[in-house]
Amino acid sequence: MIKIQDNVSVTIISLLLLISTFYGFMFVLDPFANSFLERTGQEASATTIEMMGNVGWIYLAMGIGYMMVLIAPTEQSTVFIRFMVIGSFITLIRFIDLYANAEGDVIYGPLIATALVFIGNAYVYNRLKMKVGVFL
Repeated sequence: MIKIQDNVSVTIISLLLLISTFYGFMFVLDPFANSFLERTGQEASATTIEMMGNVGWIYLAMGIGYMMVLIAPTEQSTVFIRFMVIGSFITLIRFIDLYANAEGDVIYGPLIATALVFIGNAYVYNRLKMKVGVFL
């Protein structure tokens, strides 16, 4: 049962849950990771597949966090949504660093998606009035 009463926040969290679970399973399972790399035009080496698997587990952990935000009362889900905001911010900083140092043709889709996830998390965090002190 969803404990959050704000429909916009529930919609955003549900979309983030769906996306993180989808990408998590896509990166963890090797055949899907191989096809993803082939479509982006990159080589599917063992190291790349392993790194994608690690990112997939992070996405799955974030999906579990989003589920906990939905089913926990608002007062208790603050810690989960804070984790999502901080985790997506760190991921965004890492992606900005990776793309700043990238050479050749790059696909900016993951960077834009990560930025949108961070903005969505921060928006839900502010909308549910979970701010304690100064965070964003």
